[in-house]
Amino acid sequence: NQIKCITEDLSGNIWFGTNNGASMFDGATWTNYGTADGLPFGGVVSLTTHSNGDMWMGTGLGGVMVFNGAIFTGISTADGLIDDRVRAIVFDGLDNKWIGTSEGISVFNNANLFGMNHTTMFSLPAPDTLNPIEDIEIDSQGRIWVGVYVDYLVTEGGVCVYADNEWFEYHVGDGL
Repeated sequence: NQIKCITEDLSGNIWFGTNNGASMFDGATWTNYGTADGLPFGGVVSLTTHSNGDMWMGTGLGGVMVFNGAIFTGISTADGLIDDRVRAIVFDGLDNKWIGTSEGISVFNNANLFGMNHTTMFSLPAPDTLNPIEDIEIDSQGRIWVGVYVDYLVTEGGVCVYADNEWFEYHVGDGL
């Protein structure tokens, strides 16, 4: 019963990420997916529909799972993902996948191959360098916006934006 995220797919089905997996509601029938169906333990914390109809699921402990309607395919640290604790996924105009994790962002290209990692978008007090991502969004100008929050530091976090191949950060002191 713990819902982590909600999205609508291209067919109008509503998807729910839960602590135990994912559920889809087509308006009449519920379909549930869990570890027996190929999802890893840790639940689904992020759902994003790709333009080809595939459902991209960020999992709490098992990386990304891509569901094409029949089978799940995984992307994990073995494929270059910086961390398997995924929090957000977005697709840019070139079909790069920006995957926010608890240790930063991994970018995969349009063929779903690893491209690069971004780990220090936001300046934190030493010795902390990890940038746990809370959310990612792409604006109408193609800029990548990320929310960074370090929960064990209690008060550290803010917003970063990637524009012209450079990161810029905004803090409460900047008006956030």
